[in-house]
Amino acid sequence: MAPEEIFASWRWKAISLGTVVMVLCVVTTLLTWLFRKALRDPERAEQAMAAANVRLATTDALTGLLNRRRFDEALARETRRAVRKARPLSLLLLDADCCKGFNDRYGHQKGDEALRPIACAIMTAYDPAADIACRIGA
Repeated sequence: MAPEEIFASWRWKAISLGTVVMVLCVVTTLLTWLFRKALRDPERAEQAMAAANVRLATTDALTGLLNRRRFDEALARETRRAVRKARPLSLLLLDADCCKGFNDRYGHQKGDEALRPIACAIMTAYDPAADIACRIGA
């Protein structure tokens, strides 16, 4: 037999097996990349969950304003800063009068609906870089 005849069948098998090996290498690389990405996602999800928990713990769900906890923290921090720098501290409190009577007469759902525009007006009027807006009432 001529060497070309012997190598012809071998060459076809070598090319076929080489192609299969290359495809398996590409698939393995792709699966490794996907697995690595999947391992990173729980870390991102955990970070997002932690940020969401902080936001839930410090934000009033009804109005979107910061809650009493954040108010107390900010007041203490700003009071210490004002004393340390011997500068005045301004505090503006707004009281939506007669909320109990309104809730008793029209229901808590309507009372909640009345508070939202007040909170929206506050959020549009303050400077988030320098001010803090909180809902401290119940």
